[in-house]
This record gives sequence, C-alpha cells and structure tokens, in this order.
Amino acid sequence: MKGTCPPQAVPGVIPASDGAGEVVAVGGEVTRFVLGDRVAGTYFPNRLDGRITPDLLDQPGATLDGVLTECARLGQAAAVRVPDRLTWEEAACLPCAGVTAWYSPTGGGPLAPGQTVLTLGAGAEVREAFSYYGSGAAFGKVVIRVS
Repeated sequence: MKGTCPPQAVPGVIPASDGAGEVVAVGGEVTRFVLGDRVAGTYFPNRLDGRITPDLLDQPGATLDGVLTECARLGQAAAVRVPDRLTWEEAACLPCAGVTAWYSPTGGGPLAPGQTVLTLGAGAEVREAFSYYGSGAAFGKVVIRVS
C-alpha cells in the first residue's frame, strides 16, 4: 500500500470491506435486526444518504476495522439485510462490487427512461446487484449483459 488512495489505511486495522454474516448479538437499542438475521456491512457506514463528503469517507478495512474476522461489530445503520435467495458468497459481494454495479446506472445523475445500460464482462456480483436493487428495467432502462 503506497498510501496514494484516500482514505489512508490505518495501521493495524482489520482488513476487508466485503462480507456477510449472521447476527449473533444485538444491543439494547437495536431495532432493525434480530438474532439470526442475515446481513452485510455497508461500504461507507457513516454515509446514510446524499452526496459523499470527506467526513463520510471512513471505510471498513481502511479506516475502520473490516470484516476479515470471525465476528465483526457493526452499528445497525452500517448493515443491510441480505435476501434469503442469495448465497453467502453472493451476499458478500454486495458492499463494494454490488453497490458499484448499482451506482453506475443510478449515481451521478439519473439516466433518462429508455436509455441503455451495458454491463460488459460483469460477473455474478453485477447480476446480483441488479437483481437485489431492482433490475435496470425498473430504472426505466434497457439492460444488455455481455459476459
């Protein structure tokens, strides 16, 4: 790591941002999850909505402890429920690769209905992201997948 990509990695932080797991404990104020829920972490856990700003750039595996561990502690706002239809491996791709695939056709300004989205050489995580977040057609777009 050369330290040229923000945010700067914190020495000693637990690595990896992408992962999924089962809720094994909850705090007294947790309302979104119960024991046994399948969850994945979020890539920017401090960003709940809106444009990203420098104060929201903390990332698991870089500036916050990541998920390459037997147990990870996440705030309830930093986790999302995983649909039962996804395998653990598919769910583990959602925090970074899946959100990237979703953000591409939706972020930085919406595409107009009828525009085309081309996913070229995209893997299973892109397919699952479109399935999980709604198909491109749900965004009013024609989706062409070439693998």
